[in-house]
Amino acid sequence: MKSNSKVLILGVALFTSMQPFSKEQEVDLTTDDFDLFTYLADKYIETNIKLQPFVKKSTFGIGYTSFDEKVFPKIGFIGYQFTDSQEKDRLVKLQLFKSEKGWSVVNVLANDKIHQANPIYTFKTDHFRSKHSRRAKVAAAKESEAWFNQQGIIPNVRSTSVSCYMTKDGLKASCHTIYGLKKGDKVSCFSKSYLMERQHDIWRMAKEISYDQKVSYSSGDLKTIKPFSMRCS
Repeated sequence: MKSNSKVLILGVALFTSMQPFSKEQEVDLTTDDFDLFTYLADKYIETNIKLQPFVKKSTFGIGYTSFDEKVFPKIGFIGYQFTDSQEKDRLVKLQLFKSEKGWSVVNVLANDKIHQANPIYTFKTDHFRSKHSRRAKVAAAKESEAWFNQQGIIPNVRSTSVSCYMTKDGLKASCHTIYGLKKGDKVSCFSKSYLMERQHDIWRMAKEISYDQKVSYSSGDLKTIKPFSMRCS
């Protein structure tokens, strides 16, 4: 069975071009539209989260994951940064879920957490590579989340994405977390990379590796490659 996992990561730049829903416009909750994400997030925050006065609002890390070619289920994320007159930021991180009824906000993620390390839904599949690739990604994301907190940089981490490449036997994977780190008014891209190993059904970090390292599909040995350019938003 072929895996069709797809992740879309977009952020602040896209938000500036979005047109909000009008009050008269009927909202289609089934559409995979980032305008809908911002609409649902704004409504949720207005109803459920008390905010101090702010002078600037921006989004980060907007995206969704489609597990296969079906319309649902899907999971999504949108982050908000609210900046007050003292240039202090407050983050709100929201996780969304799409059922047959459409999209809804289902969880407020704590500010010391990242979306990929705290999945709100586990896609059930008997496909070996799909199942263990996802487990490796979550384990690598948890390593990155813990490191962000240990380094004290989690308040400045914006977008995050995690990718893994697994060996043929499914015992090793090279995993790379790309994250946007806010420094002043700019967000710069960095990476945190790991060699992950599987024992039974549990994935654990074996060691840290470089962004230009990847496991060999056949042997599991690490090799140096020309990596893709890092993108974050």
